[in-house]
Amino acid sequence: MKNPVIKGWYADPESRVYNGKVYMYVTRSLPFEDQHNLDLVVTDDLKTFTKIEGILDMSTFKGATFAIWAPTIIDKDGKYYLIFAANNIHEDNKPGGLYIGVCDKPEGPFVNVFKDGRPLLNVFHYGAQPIDAHLFKDDDGSIYLYYGGWKHLVGCKMNETMDGF
Repeated sequence: MKNPVIKGWYADPESRVYNGKVYMYVTRSLPFEDQHNLDLVVTDDLKTFTKIEGILDMSTFKGATFAIWAPTIIDKDGKYYLIFAANNIHEDNKPGGLYIGVCDKPEGPFVNVFKDGRPLLNVFHYGAQPIDAHLFKDDDGSIYLYYGGWKHLVGCKMNETMDGF
């Protein structure tokens, strides 16, 4: 493997293998106010890497305007679900929080699961800021969401439609 795998500044990589390819979902390492989308790095041989920029259809994520970061993805029933944080919110019910997008392919573009554009979560549960999410699929197919900030970690089981808890 060559390093760096691509040029640029990136953070928060989450990798998954789909269809014989490695997909690395990454945060653009820019000032908060300049982080407007996520990128994807794809390889099928761990030697050559292709960057796909702007994998979110941001027009479908109402209120998500900056600090777009920390992607996590999971596949379920032939669809791909990606959760990311937006706006680095510091209070309940502010624009931003965790959003969930869906697509028929792992490359995107991901659109909001909710037709009205709302976030999946924009409140603090147990003191955890809604950022830095991770999706986990258990052996029985159950999907769990873990997230946290401000020294707190929260976990919950996603419902069958992947649109909430």
